[in-house]
Amino acid sequence: DNSRIDGRNCLEYRPIEIETNFMPQTHGSVRLRIGNTDVLITVKVEIDTPSLDRPNEGKLEFFVD
Repeated sequence: DNSRIDGRNCLEYRPIEIETNFMPQTHGSVRLRIGNTDVLITVKVEIDTPSLDRPNEGKLEFFVD
């Protein structure tokens, strides 16, 4: 049998949609839809002053929701 549970054959893929810069209040954003799966990715950037004890180092923080 060469089919999946949802009726597609093994070589068929779900429709893919990519939408970029859909959230204007961010520095970058992507919305990715694959079938019924919807993934949102956003990037916001903030430049800060380095700490006094590490003046040549930066900091990177990220959050997953």
